[in-house]
Amino acid sequence: MANRSDGGVVARAAVGDKPTASALFPVAVLTLIWGCNWPVLKMGVSEIPPLTFRAITLLFAALGMLLVSRLSGDSIRVPRTLWGKVATLAFFNIAGWMIGMTLLLGEDVRHLQRTPAAALLILGAAIMWAFGTVLLRKWKLPLPRTRCRAG
Repeated sequence: MANRSDGGVVARAAVGDKPTASALFPVAVLTLIWGCNWPVLKMGVSEIPPLTFRAITLLFAALGMLLVSRLSGDSIRVPRTLWGKVATLAFFNIAGWMIGMTLLLGEDVRHLQRTPAAALLILGAAIMWAFGTVLLRKWKLPLPRTRCRAG
C-alpha cells in the first residue's frame, strides 16, 4: 500500500501478480449487473415515464448503498466540514443536469422541443454538469478508508 498526497491509499500489485478468484468475483458481478442495465432500462422506460423510472432506480440504489454500508460496517456519513462542498457538487452534477433535462423532456414544456430554447437547455445542463466535474477534480475530497475489500 502507498499513501497518496491527498490522504488516500493506493494498492500496488507486484509485476506478475495474478488476480485471485475472490478479486475477480466482484468484477464478474459488476459486469453482469452493468450488462443487464441497458435492457432493463429500455424495458423500464417503455412501461414507466423516464423520470419516474429514474426516481425508482435512485431509491433502489440508495437502499443498496445503505445495505452494503451496513453489512461492511462502514459509515456513509459525510463529515460536517464537507457538507457545503458536497451540496455544491450535488447541485451542479445532479440537480442542474436533472432540472435541465426535466425542463427539456417534460410533458408540460413540449412546445420547447426543437427550438433554440431547447438547445440552450441542453447546453446549460451540460455546462452545469461539466462545471461540477471540474469542481470535483479540483477539490479532491478525502475518501474514507473502507474495510470492504476484494481479495
